[in-house]
Amino acid sequence: MGKEVLFRFGTDGVRGVVDRDFNERLVAILAESTFRYWSRRYGLRKLLIGYDVRRKSRDYANVVASVAVEHGIDAVVTERPTPTPPPVIAWFSSRFGFDLAIQITASHNPPMYNGFKVITSKGSPVPDEDTSEMERLYDQERRDIDRSVSSIRVTKPQLIDPSSHYMDHVIGDVLGMFKPRSRLRVIVDPLFGTAINYTSKVLRELGMDVVEFHNDYDPGFGGRNPNPEPENIRDTVQEVMSKGYDIGIAHDCDADRIAAIDPSHGYLSPNNVITIVLEHLVRGGFVKRGVVRSVSTTHIVDLIASKYGVRVYEVPVGFKHSVKYLINGDAEAADEESSGLAYSWHVPDKDGTYTAALLTAIALSMVTWLMRLTG
Repeated sequence: MGKEVLFRFGTDGVRGVVDRDFNERLVAILAESTFRYWSRRYGLRKLLIGYDVRRKSRDYANVVASVAVEHGIDAVVTERPTPTPPPVIAWFSSRFGFDLAIQITASHNPPMYNGFKVITSKGSPVPDEDTSEMERLYDQERRDIDRSVSSIRVTKPQLIDPSSHYMDHVIGDVLGMFKPRSRLRVIVDPLFGTAINYTSKVLRELGMDVVEFHNDYDPGFGGRNPNPEPENIRDTVQEVMSKGYDIGIAHDCDADRIAAIDPSHGYLSPNNVITIVLEHLVRGGFVKRGVVRSVSTTHIVDLIASKYGVRVYEVPVGFKHSVKYLINGDAEAADEESSGLAYSWHVPDKDGTYTAALLTAIALSMVTWLMRLTG
């Protein structure tokens, strides 16, 4: 029987406290185990590596790139902290022929955490069967892997900037679905994370008057958790309510989640955001076959789908359970209770920036829709 493995892939990668149970050695072991498995099973020639604003994220990304070089893999690292899993890294890797992508991120977790996430060539999270095999491979080849990573020399990687390609895509998509009817005043709060100069730029290109708030990269996230829940964005809510903004948008650290603020109602719950976006997509005919929702997401989704003859698939909590429906063509949209929305025509994982662009484009209908929801 093999020894216990050093790591376990959870619902969204491997995470741990920096310099305690997440460090350069673990990152190198994760990279080596991933590359050995992926090369043997699927083939691996091109690799995209991204990272968030957390402490040591850039250093960890360079470690991954250096391990890739030892395998003869053509690896590139983003020039700056970049939204992911889907907002940029997943979309760019799936559109430009990368066999795999790695993101150094702990998403919405507290500042002391960091993590390692693997993204497939389709832009989706790696399935459980693959992560289990990566764990098993390390268990079986532990001594050789440990020996291999102990001699890795960290080198300066090739750099790439995927931002303009991604933003052009989002702007084109949204304008093809909804035409903003006026110039709204919008405040965007990236919460010191990777959405800085992404969501705000997209919304300006859509014709909005945008102010970006908390827009300095900060690994401590201004002393708060980088998750756009009410307690972490009180000052942003106050700005919207008191200074005449039409809508407020906030993101978590890696920008796959979104929160919204309406001047008439204040903070909108994740379920409000989900129902607003889905109702307009279904009514507009952009979602025809199906919608996926997690078991803890509002059943108003079911009412919307039933009204327009669209099927609903209920899945357990964890976005990985929704992915197969998007990839297989059973559903065009998927949502979960944490304000995560994904679209089959975009990338099969959550994207807060894309959802922010949709939500802002349809924002003039928001008050009427909320009044209907709240009775």
